[in-house]
Amino acid sequence: MIVIKVLVCGSYKGAFQVKLCQRLKKEKHEVFVLSNDSVEVKKLSSVFQEYRFPYESESVMNVMTSVSPDAVIFCGALDASFDWRKGVSKSVEYVAGIMNVMTCAAAVNTEKFLYLSSLGVFSGNTEKSLTEAVAPVPATQQEKAILQGEKICLSSSADKTNTKISVVRMPQVYGISEKRTENCVCNEIADAICDGKKMELNQSEVCHLMYLDDAVDAVYKVITAKQDEAQKVYHIVPQTAVRQEAISDYFENLKKEEKTLSLEGKEEKVRFASATQKELGFSEKYTLEEGLAAFFKQYAQLPKEKAETSKKKQVKEQRKLFRPIFETILAFIFVQLFITFTGDAAFHNVIDVYLIYVLVVAVVLGAVPSTLAVILSIIGKYYMLFLTNHTVSVFTDYTNYLWILQIFSLAVLTGYLKDWYARSVGEMKRENDYLKKEIDSLKSINDSNVEVKDVFEKRLVNYKDSYAKVYDIISQLDDLESKSILFKAARVVADVMESKDVAVYTYEAKSGFCRLMASTSELAREKGKSFRLSDYAEVMEKLNNKQIYMNRNFEENMPMFAAGTYNGDTLEVVIMVWSMELVNVSLHQSNLLTMLTKLMERSTTRALRYMESVKNSTYIAGTNVMESKAFCSMLDIYCAGEAEGVLEYTLLEVTAHEGENEALYDGLSHMTRGTDYLGVDADGKVYILLTNSNEKDSAWVIKRCEERGIKTKIIKKNKGKTAEEVFSDCRF
Repeated sequence: MIVIKVLVCGSYKGAFQVKLCQRLKKEKHEVFVLSNDSVEVKKLSSVFQEYRFPYESESVMNVMTSVSPDAVIFCGALDASFDWRKGVSKSVEYVAGIMNVMTCAAAVNTEKFLYLSSLGVFSGNTEKSLTEAVAPVPATQQEKAILQGEKICLSSSADKTNTKISVVRMPQVYGISEKRTENCVCNEIADAICDGKKMELNQSEVCHLMYLDDAVDAVYKVITAKQDEAQKVYHIVPQTAVRQEAISDYFENLKKEEKTLSLEGKEEKVRFASATQKELGFSEKYTLEEGLAAFFKQYAQLPKEKAETSKKKQVKEQRKLFRPIFETILAFIFVQLFITFTGDAAFHNVIDVYLIYVLVVAVVLGAVPSTLAVILSIIGKYYMLFLTNHTVSVFTDYTNYLWILQIFSLAVLTGYLKDWYARSVGEMKRENDYLKKEIDSLKSINDSNVEVKDVFEKRLVNYKDSYAKVYDIISQLDDLESKSILFKAARVVADVMESKDVAVYTYEAKSGFCRLMASTSELAREKGKSFRLSDYAEVMEKLNNKQIYMNRNFEENMPMFAAGTYNGDTLEVVIMVWSMELVNVSLHQSNLLTMLTKLMERSTTRALRYMESVKNSTYIAGTNVMESKAFCSMLDIYCAGEAEGVLEYTLLEVTAHEGENEALYDGLSHMTRGTDYLGVDADGKVYILLTNSNEKDSAWVIKRCEERGIKTKIIKKNKGKTAEEVFSDCRF
């Protein structure tokens, strides 16, 4: 299978996009996401890198250039970020978005472009059988926009680009996300039933539905299918269809937990036909009954979103619109009261309060409120004139009309200047916001590029886990003494795999046991000094097939990685990486460990043959007690391992015993493990070498020896000393 880079253009709000990313990651592809969401959502673990920009943004080209995807999936009709209730404005945004993404993808020579359309584009067709060759007739604004997206994609092949375009017409997809936000008839019906509400059902509409997992599988088959044509249209058609009333009745029965549940007799004939679906080799795994039952059970457990109603939004908009008018009227009331109570004051001959009021309204609120302020001021002016002069002469006095002209001119001019200034400031602010957004976009893309660069930089020649560098490190094992190889191997694996907790075990084929030989941390030692490999069934199966085990599900008490070295077909050494950063649990690390073990096989085999030859070199006749020279050589191996910090051991000296030496040797053989060693020094003193044991672990051996009349003591040692130096210290 070829690993490709896939850019998914879709929102995390939708269950389809989430499931699609998880499927692509499961198939080892590198997943990038371009999201149209304005609200930031937590990045999925299956996504390598994400970008958040509007599809019509100029930043999309920067994203395409940075990612250079092998395939682009524009989720289109299944993209949850589009709110189709906004009508024409959302349709314009949708068409602009697909055109921009399609153009940018073609500009970077993307090999394959998938556009997810909908079978709903045939809502206006009257034909009995709807195939890929039938021209769609959409009925709604949403379906028209989706069909326009198809035309944009299919017409781009005329530009002679190398991009192969696939239009995938999908049925309605129902499935579960974290919230009740999916735009599907199943969600609407389930929501009404869960909340006990009545819903008006369309008696004539036949719903073509497909379960989420099946829809994702269909899209994956399209993206991996070989496509000879420059453009191709796929129909993904469900096996059965159903009316809304049947779905509602089925959900009602599920809610009541009735025993007999079936859609039999309520299923409708599917109008659509597909020749391309057979080419893909796709078939549904979930029947309609199974899918709807699983969907409703999960949907009923989801928390209901507390969305703001459209009525409340409308009230807020109205308040915002009428607020300046209300403020103008309220200010006039205070001005009129002030003039009424101070009507006889001398300052009115000098100061025109109405003029000041109008100018203040014009400067603060703008032209429209200032016009209202002029009208109110005229009414107030004539009211005050009628209080002093009850004749019609007030209407013939030209000075009043000059005052009206003056106040109106000043109000309009000042209001216009205020609005012009506000528009200029607003435009400058919008331009500033746009430039800031562009800078933030460039920063975001740059940060993403740096992150991607850091990941891929690890695979370059000069990096510590590059293949050339790893080979150079492993080749150094060939130059080491055989006794040091297994200890050094544990350090090499820990460094290259970037893990602090690595253990190396020798494997005994007859008993099926793994015996700890070296470990790089206390945690690795605690995981087990001796265990049956069959206790880790998944690990054993992989190692028997000469494969690498990777803990994909992050199961507890299981290693993150496990590998083996072999002598022919015989497993000899088991390497377990017990812990690792989650970002490093990847196919790259698995390949790296595969190469490590292959390069280490010759060295580990040599080390095991050496230890075996030392152990079997010389025994005291009739016993399994090693003679002085052989025992010193074995002790030298464990001294070197302890000096490397990859193992621990305890050395016990037999200080007193009852009976002959033959009885002592036989007794000690029954009290020690198969991995421990018995031996003598040059003076004939008897010692017990307890491997992978500290002083605390040796307490049980000392106790058992005392029960048989054998007295022992622990030999105090310093790290790094040789066997000769250890025995020399015992004599003083």
